[in-house]
Amino acid sequence: MKKKLAYSDLRAFRECPQQYWKRVNRAKRVARTVHEAVGDITHAASADDSKERQAHTAKQLAELPQEQRAEVAKVVEELTAAALEMSEAQDVSDREKEKQLRWLDPETGWELLAKPDEIGMVEDPRGGEILQIVDNKTAYKLRSKHLKQLYFFGLVARLAKKYPGAIRLVVRLLRSKDEAVFFSSPKKVDRELAKIRRTIRAIESRLASGNFEAVTGKQCEGCPYREGCDAYQQMLKVQSSRNTHRQHALPVVQPERK
Repeated sequence: MKKKLAYSDLRAFRECPQQYWKRVNRAKRVARTVHEAVGDITHAASADDSKERQAHTAKQLAELPQEQRAEVAKVVEELTAAALEMSEAQDVSDREKEKQLRWLDPETGWELLAKPDEIGMVEDPRGGEILQIVDNKTAYKLRSKHLKQLYFFGLVARLAKKYPGAIRLVVRLLRSKDEAVFFSSPKKVDRELAKIRRTIRAIESRLASGNFEAVTGKQCEGCPYREGCDAYQQMLKVQSSRNTHRQHALPVVQPERK
């Protein structure tokens, strides 16, 4: 197995080791929801206006069930327009979209990967320039997972580019057309990298033992591998049994005597 770690791999392992194992081994996934399809196609459509990208977008739409295509295409068009509008509203030099960033960690031998939606240089409040990383989200509100991914992007960008200063991190919420801005400090690199290295060592330990057990919980509902997961199916059975038990245990209400 190639020693590579993207944020999606990192998150999958921390949520459930089995989800990570299925992910890196390309296990069968559940069908995408409309929301997931909108997110995937919007990211592809807003990254580039080339004919190749347009053809790829059309291909993704064609893979959806017939009854979903018109709805998804309409939303994708609106969100892509929002992404372009928000991007063009800011002066950015050396702008690159979906730039693949890589950094090989000499301590673990693993390569960290990040592919932000946009990266470039912008003017900072002091009149100089600052590196900016943008991640587009097809959402109304900012979530903690958005922020964690963005900081991971900032760390990989800093290490890959050997960038010494603060980094401006931006989440663009396309549905609400809002921006959330944060800053990545060079002082936190060692601490952030130490956390990732601990996860890498935990993955290596699992690889050595072959034990990638499933961890069930709320995260299972969003897991793309849940249909083929025995632990998830068992969790559903337990929940169904509990619900049935509660229904049978409900007290019988006697009609009021008049």
